Amino acid sequence: MPQVALLTTLPPLLGALTQLLSGWAGRYFGHRTRLTTMTSFVARAVSVYHLRFLTEPASTASVPDLHIRVWLTDLRASGALTFSTYFMLMNFGVAIASPLLAVYMLRDLEFSYLQFCLSSVRYERHRTVPDPEHLGAIG
Repeated sequence: MPQVALLTTLPPLLGALTQLLSGWAGRYFGHRTRLTTMTSFVARAVSVYHLRFLTEPASTASVPDLHIRVWLTDLRASGALTFSTYFMLMNFGVAIASPLLAVYMLRDLEFSYLQFCLSSVRYERHRTVPDPEHLGAIG
């Protein structure tokens, strides 16, 4: 029964609290916005002042030959074409196979939806957040 009393008195209390804090929050965010705007303006003015004194040294390099045959020859010689082809084919394979992975995990491996969600979350966490123990390690 105390839960019912709490649930019936909580909305009016939250409404009153919101009205009390709305003026305070508006003033706080207004002052914060004004301060950050002025700070960023001063920082940009200082950077413009300092950038005026920078000079660009004259370039001594010759103009490269940008003809398509020379560019392709240089591209083949550097190995970039091989790497780009590999990268393109790998991404194509992942794009084709990734929708089928969910079906494979649910139907053939008989994962429950909870296991599937947890394995997906674990994969995303592992992919986006580096592990401090393996930072810089290969493999």
